[in-house]
Amino acid sequence: MRNYDWIIMGGGASGLILCNELINSSLRGKILLIESSEKKWNDRTWCFWSEKELGEFYNSNFFWKKIEIKTSSGSREFNSQPFSYRLIRSGEFYRKMYDRLHQNARVTIVKEKVERYESLGPYAEVKTSENVYRGSWVFNSLLSLAPIPDSVRGGLKQHFLGSWIRTKEDCFDPGKIRLMDFEVEQEGGVQFVYLLPVSSREALLEYTVFSREVWEKPRYRAAIQIYLSQKFELADYWIEEEESGVIPMCPDTFPRITDGRIVHIGSAGGLTKASTGYTFHRIIEDSKALVKSMAYYGRPIPELKATGRFAFYDRLLLWLVKNKPEKVPGIFLHLFSCKPKSVFKFLAEKSNLFEEIGLFLRLPWPPFLTALWYEYFQTSPPKSLGSATQSDHFDLPIAKLAKGNQSGI
Repeated sequence: MRNYDWIIMGGGASGLILCNELINSSLRGKILLIESSEKKWNDRTWCFWSEKELGEFYNSNFFWKKIEIKTSSGSREFNSQPFSYRLIRSGEFYRKMYDRLHQNARVTIVKEKVERYESLGPYAEVKTSENVYRGSWVFNSLLSLAPIPDSVRGGLKQHFLGSWIRTKEDCFDPGKIRLMDFEVEQEGGVQFVYLLPVSSREALLEYTVFSREVWEKPRYRAAIQIYLSQKFELADYWIEEEESGVIPMCPDTFPRITDGRIVHIGSAGGLTKASTGYTFHRIIEDSKALVKSMAYYGRPIPELKATGRFAFYDRLLLWLVKNKPEKVPGIFLHLFSCKPKSVFKFLAEKSNLFEEIGLFLRLPWPPFLTALWYEYFQTSPPKSLGSATQSDHFDLPIAKLAKGNQSGI
């Protein structure tokens, strides 16, 4: 039996960031990070809005302030100052984090597969394929071990495929991003293209869909090919890398601590914002809060996300995405016609009620009143959460964890 102060299960973004925050803090203790294999490749791209870099260890690879929104009924181009849209590529982030953790004597990294975990009074126990470990607290970021509620299965999802495109000739404007281009096929759910140029010849292009059913990869690739042909007259280009994801869009509040000493972090802890899918910035804030609470109170006190009025806003928008998808492009166009600072504070859930009222006065009211009626005043259960009989395809599922004692499996 090997004993540690903190055990972190999973070496993705949430596990690495929490481990990094622990060794940066005044806390002293032994840390165990369990990951089946160290990640060192680009398996995803993280983006977020911020007025400045998030810290020495989370610097972005690229950032932009010139933003474009396009719909069939109009477009909007604006400067997001003082906010920037920032991009971090996962491969470089993984390498930097693991190199740093390997150099710290307090951190032990094992390449093993977690089989089960449980809370046993004053400590928690984790059994892997090779060993048994005991810790004062266990932090779980493994989605396979985060119970997914039946209400989320088969519900609305954000799913996408992104291609890193390289061209022979100058093609893209590296100073401007297309945050949402709705001038694509809209049958079968809300669809848009997300274009982040990192040079005049290289860009990340993601084809994103909000719907119940997840596409097969050839369908995304065909849609990307059509987009590049129509918008840039591109027929000759290289796809250097691909990344994909499936994110359930569920506005419920997820309890963070289960089974006594098991704390769920990252997407497994419900940190993905329901209406947008953004997670990275929220993981950093949550990790700092967890470490701070352990330093002050001797125990982790996680913040619950998707609470209060922001959960209310997310629920209304998601109802419209599912039931009135034709209204969604116009809603985003109206939203981004407001003052950029107010919009980005709102998306980051940092705005106050007065600022939010100012935004809502610029939006079309009838769709939201319809959503309000059906989501909150109809006597039948909301249909937006899906059916338990449908299978899920999540590679980024969110866990809605039951309150009280429950098994970690």
